[in-house]
Amino acid sequence: GCTEVSIYKYFANKQRLLQYHFQLYWMWLRQVAAQEVVQAADPRDALRRVVDVLCGIWPTDPPPLHVDPAALRRLVIAEGMKSYMHKHVDDDNARRLFKPYKDLSAFVADRLLACRQGLSMPRSFATTLVEMAHSLPFAMEHLPSLTELSETRDPRALADHLYERTIIYLEHIETTT
Repeated sequence: GCTEVSIYKYFANKQRLLQYHFQLYWMWLRQVAAQEVVQAADPRDALRRVVDVLCGIWPTDPPPLHVDPAALRRLVIAEGMKSYMHKHVDDDNARRLFKPYKDLSAFVADRLLACRQGLSMPRSFATTLVEMAHSLPFAMEHLPSLTELSETRDPRALADHLYERTIIYLEHIETTT
């Protein structure tokens, strides 16, 4: 272990420490998703695999990480909104502290576009997917009346739900071309 004093030698405050861990998580998640896409049979299979990864369904041989990815996921679910819902968000954005999150969202948007070229607002929907994959588990545990998924708290049920919504979006939203 290490002392609180030694931690604050490297991080100005708890917010910066959390952001460091969030960045690690988003970069790792993007890497796992990319690894899964390579193994996909087609664009929809790739998208399905990405949704699984977002929901915490990871391959048995994920890329190594010096921190437990499941612990990082729990941290993001519990504290994630605090990483950007604060008064210094614009300064943090200027410092590119959200780049790993934006990169993951862009990666998901690219998977959506691979399924349907010219799709309207793919980045908005991709960000929604990333957010729902992390906010619904919070609701499932702490605010169960907000979602029927609380009955099982199953990552597979969450992934199936989000993938089904994604297919509806892909098949029914207008294109820009």
